[in-house]
Amino acid sequence: MFSLDNTASQPAQGDLWDSLSQLRANTPDALLKLRTERRIGISVPVVIKPGDASRRHTEAIEGITGDMSVHGCQVIVERPIWVGDLFWLEFDNRQLNVEPQIAVALRCVVIGDMKFETGFKFMQSVDLSRIQ
Repeated sequence: MFSLDNTASQPAQGDLWDSLSQLRANTPDALLKLRTERRIGISVPVVIKPGDASRRHTEAIEGITGDMSVHGCQVIVERPIWVGDLFWLEFDNRQLNVEPQIAVALRCVVIGDMKFETGFKFMQSVDLSRIQ
């Protein structure tokens, strides 16, 4: 018998509430608190690739870091980044001893003609002693 019940393909009610709670937590004050953590101004080339392994080798955007903290970094790029997407960040290991990081894009702001300031949050904390 054919059924129009598609509840199996919908997220569970608890998942929806968890997602809504996460969205509510991303207030300007909460994001500012993340930015007020100890940051190190560092200018290092970085290659930004899609976060999923199946597309990681299909495209890349090059940028320069502006600063870094244990939880994320600021990167200046020439193309906009999709906010909310996951990315694979590869830092120039000749200048910065940090392993590639999976990060979510928190913001992407136009700062000039074909220049965008992007903010990334790392999925794992980075040891600051490795970048000083």
